[in-house]
Amino acid sequence: MSAMAPDFDGESYDPALDHERLTTQLAAVRTAMLDGQWRTLEEIAVATGLQENTASISARLRDLRKSKFGGFSVDRRRRGDPKEGLWEYRVAEASEDEPFFDEPVVAPSGGLQARIADLEQENERLKERVAELEALLESRS
Repeated sequence: MSAMAPDFDGESYDPALDHERLTTQLAAVRTAMLDGQWRTLEEIAVATGLQENTASISARLRDLRKSKFGGFSVDRRRRGDPKEGLWEYRVAEASEDEPFFDEPVVAPSGGLQARIADLEQENERLKERVAELEALLESRS
């Protein structure tokens, strides 16, 4: 990574063991969420291609609120039945005077690009299946 992100916080944080992994997670969550779309933690996991649990993604959203990581606005709201406790999140751009990093940090694209490729393949498979079912229905009518 060409730019160094500020250190993370926490009693168990060890820069030698955690910095690169957490910086990669942070960049992936930031990149995915800056489109302004509302997403649940599970949807963010899919959008980023991250294999971590949703607690890691939630922690990166909290990090994005911190000024040293950009001071982003992270909005949240309930989705669906409020009694089910499902939340969704949206990230808004940081102001110009709040730098995220000295230089742009790009998350490794393998995970996200691989996930996009998988979804495109699945989409094509589903289109073929729909065409098969439509042909079957037409033959029966």
